[in-house]
Amino acid sequence: MTSEIMRPESPPFKFNQRSQSTWVSQSETPEVIDEFLKIYSQTHYHVLANRAKELIEEELAKPQWRDVHVNVRCRAKESKSLREKLKIRHADPHIGAPYETVDDIWNDIHDLAGVRVILYMPSEDQREKLTQVIQAIWGNDVQPKYHQGAEDRTKPDERARILNTSDRHQRSKKKYRPKHLGYIAVHYRVKMNETQGKKDYYFYNPRDRVEIQVVSALSHAWAEAGHDILYKSYAYGPPTLQEELLLDSLNGIVLSGDLLLEQFHELVMKRTYARFRDSGDFRIFLRELDVLQPQEDGDEMPPEFDAEGVDVLFRFLAHPKIGKNFPVAVRNALKELGFPDNPKLDFVMANGIKPSFEPAKGSTYITSIN
Repeated sequence: MTSEIMRPESPPFKFNQRSQSTWVSQSETPEVIDEFLKIYSQTHYHVLANRAKELIEEELAKPQWRDVHVNVRCRAKESKSLREKLKIRHADPHIGAPYETVDDIWNDIHDLAGVRVILYMPSEDQREKLTQVIQAIWGNDVQPKYHQGAEDRTKPDERARILNTSDRHQRSKKKYRPKHLGYIAVHYRVKMNETQGKKDYYFYNPRDRVEIQVVSALSHAWAEAGHDILYKSYAYGPPTLQEELLLDSLNGIVLSGDLLLEQFHELVMKRTYARFRDSGDFRIFLRELDVLQPQEDGDEMPPEFDAEGVDVLFRFLAHPKIGKNFPVAVRNALKELGFPDNPKLDFVMANGIKPSFEPAKGSTYITSIN
């Protein structure tokens, strides 16, 4: 598991004076928002976010989560971006009524402190384990909320029409409707409690809460890149429909990548944990196993094993009290016995890797692992 502090939520570059001339920056800030910003402490929320990140890392360090591989980041809302967000939400009738009191803002904004947990293998099993991790820290009342962005779909001929439409004609049409799901994440809103304070570091406040996002590594990368791309695009005016189509297509590639990673993980688990069907299957595995192959360069033939001896060993491994008749268990046992005798350099280097992924409970290719 690795971790680092997320960069603050701010534009990737400083806009020039012309690009800053938007209604958000030019419009007057409502008094209630100014009042809220006077009491908002970015320093406190940065410490709060980092404390929540620490609690997650401490829980993940426990043995039962050793196969959960993530990168944990955190951030606090910057005052400038918070001001813009509040002004937009205050003025947008589709979101709700305008703010009347500071308490209205406290009740509306949940992500002043944020933690992002980035999954390397975006499987349902990994997501479920992260839900358990979060609930172990903040209680079973914390439930995941799914954010999937736009879900509209259009037909293939509509895609062709957009590609072949002139920019002038596009600007007179309604906004582009994405074909792919947008930014996909699982969100958790957690409230800190007094026992989670830390002397001389984090001082608990009853209002303290954190929004936790769980995303795949590819979705995280696309969210960061897409954020920058859209900022730069709007610096030169709203993106054209062709530009939005290309961004949507890139998003589709990211989603496909997540599916491929999940399928790859499933295939690796099946290859390493699927139980041998019989002694013949086990014998073929031994003949092809890397740790039993000749380590010297040459034309040595693969090792041969007596069928009767292989059958006895197979029966032993398959016994309910042993339950080690699957590839990764046999390979690990042979390595502990000192195989191969004279390993090559690449084998020595690979041997230093200690993978801890395990199959999800209820996997169809394995009944139990003792």
